[in-house]
Amino acid sequence: MIRYLFSCPMCHGKIEVREARKRVDWTSIDWTRTNKELARKLGCSYAAIVKQRAARGFPAPRKWKLPWHKANWTLPDTEIARAVGVSRQMVAVVRNKYNISK
Repeated sequence: MIRYLFSCPMCHGKIEVREARKRVDWTSIDWTRTNKELARKLGCSYAAIVKQRAARGFPAPRKWKLPWHKANWTLPDTEIARAVGVSRQMVAVVRNKYNISK
């Protein structure tokens, strides 16, 4: 929602005019896309997408599934993180979750 401020020539005050909200046809949405993508495409807030997704019973899509079983666990966490495209902390979390030693 975009707001505009104008000066009123009569009272010399400020007038705020808001743009009308966009109407969205929620039945034609591709719910396989992420909330962020949908919000950007539709011009809605992230919260509006989350609310509509929950109201319609669509689960949030998985952004990606990483092939942790293919990772070379002999490398340091920083190198694995760089190769996979995640943070070093995420690699450490996965190591702890699956009891993988360094």
